[in-house]
Amino acid sequence: PEEDMDSDQDAVPMAAEPLQPDSSADQFRAPLTESSQEGGASAVVDWDQLIVRLRDETLIRDIVPIFLSDSQEQFATLADAMQRTDMKEVQRHAHAIKGAAANVGARPLSDMAYRLECASRDHDMDVVTSSYEALLLGFDELCSFLSQPNWMDIAKHQQTISNEANAAPAAHGP
Repeated sequence: PEEDMDSDQDAVPMAAEPLQPDSSADQFRAPLTESSQEGGASAVVDWDQLIVRLRDETLIRDIVPIFLSDSQEQFATLADAMQRTDMKEVQRHAHAIKGAAANVGARPLSDMAYRLECASRDHDMDVVTSSYEALLLGFDELCSFLSQPNWMDIAKHQQTISNEANAAPAAHGP
């Protein structure tokens, strides 16, 4: 929640350092997500979604560490709810993670949280368990991505490639 954002005085904004001209293309490779393993490239952070929501790179630098801190707490309470098999609490925490992830452009994580939210609402324990495990992996992947000092530049580059790939079929005429 937005009111909780101001209470986290210990959050340290991550710096987005500019790319060096001689940087290799390897630094722009997206970490593997569920969809990239299935053949479609999927970025951990959807830059277009993130910049549309927050509109300012300075705000993004300020919000992301708060998101990470708040998410650590959400995941801790989610783990407790999973251990107790309290599906109502699992659903509540999955819903909160889904919204928070969407707010920072972490669409794959938001989608994973949505699957967990639905499965917990339906009390489908097999899907709850697999969705929870996928969500944990997705969060680890997101944290790893966001820990890179130039993550914003990488996200922008991945978005550019994605936008070009999506526009390419339209560019080829009959």
